[in-house]
This record gives sequence, structure tokens and C-alpha cells, in this order.
Amino acid sequence: DFLARVKQLGKDFFFFTNNSSNNVEVCRQNLAKMGCEVPPEKIIISSHVTADFLNRNRKGKTVYLLGNERLTADFEAAGVPLQGDGIRVREYIDDMPRCMAAADLVVCRCGAMTLSELPAMGKPAILIPSPYVAENHQYHNAMALVRRGAAECIEEKELTGDKLWETIKRLTADPVRLAEMAENMRKAAILDADERILAVVRETLHR
Repeated sequence: DFLARVKQLGKDFFFFTNNSSNNVEVCRQNLAKMGCEVPPEKIIISSHVTADFLNRNRKGKTVYLLGNERLTADFEAAGVPLQGDGIRVREYIDDMPRCMAAADLVVCRCGAMTLSELPAMGKPAILIPSPYVAENHQYHNAMALVRRGAAECIEEKELTGDKLWETIKRLTADPVRLAEMAENMRKAAILDADERILAVVRETLHR
């Protein structure tokens, strides 16, 4: 009904998704299940935007692609070459509990969920906050762990491949430092967040 009304008003519309693991056909089928028959040209995926950016600004440059075969196909269809020297294509890791448990050092962004998982597992980290978020909140998230001695932070504006590699080598070559960071990380863990949230909800309901 909503789309019919939009069309009736002569307005244009698009469906946008940030889930680049799906291609246009998958999205179209999912929409059809909800009763929305949408032509392919009305669906925009974040992979399309990224490929367009690369073609406009990084033509011929090295691409490190983390995704599945549908994402790979989208990039190739957009004219972004994924073969040759310096090109790396990797599948998503979907078994994070096992992989993080095996890691001696984690390199990651600084979203709230990630920075709750690291302390819970006691994993030292190199944190690279995304600058593309509201009020630079990932940087402030990272600083909460850096100040505790549980992590090191490299801002994206200062990030280079060499700097990241040197930081990884320095930390992994110092087991005492890694152990200290791991212990400090464990001390930052909040393992009863569900109980705290429930307590607040109950208190609010009984006011």
C-alpha cells in the first residue's frame, strides 16, 4: 500500500541495504516475499556504492575484498578487477567465538559490541576506530580501553600498512606486554550487563 501511494504521488523510490553479502536478486526475492515487487534498478547495495567509489577514485589500485561470492561478482560486474598482484579476496569469518578464542592479538574497529566482547574474552587489541560515525564515538570507545592499558589505538588518519605491521610485530614479540594487556582487558569486562539492564527496567516499571 505504501509503495502504491508513493507511485500514485509520482514520487521515486529506492531500496538501500548495507548488507553486501546479498546481491540484487537475493534482495529482490526477499522483498517479493513481503509483497513488494521491485525492479532490480530500484535496489542499491553498499557494494555498488563502494565499487563506484573505487572506480572513480582508486582506479587500478590494490583491492582487499572481504566477502562472499555474490560480493565478488558485484565488484567484477562493476569493472573492479579482483585478479592480479596485490589483490586479495577473503570470505567472511562467521565463527568469531572460535577465531577470537584462538587469537593472541585482535585488530579491530571499536563498536560497542566488539569492545564488550574483547574484555569478556580477555583479548589484547590494536583498535582502529572508524572516523565515519557520529561524534567520533568509536575513538572515545577505544580510549576507555587504552587508558586501562588493555589496548593500543591507531587512528585511521595515521594508519599505514607499515605502521600496523610494526605495531603487530612489536606486541607479539613481547609476551609480557601481551599478558599485561590481556589481564587489564579482563578487568574491564562487564559480565552481568543483562542483569543490570533488567534491574533498570524493573526499577523503571515500578516508579
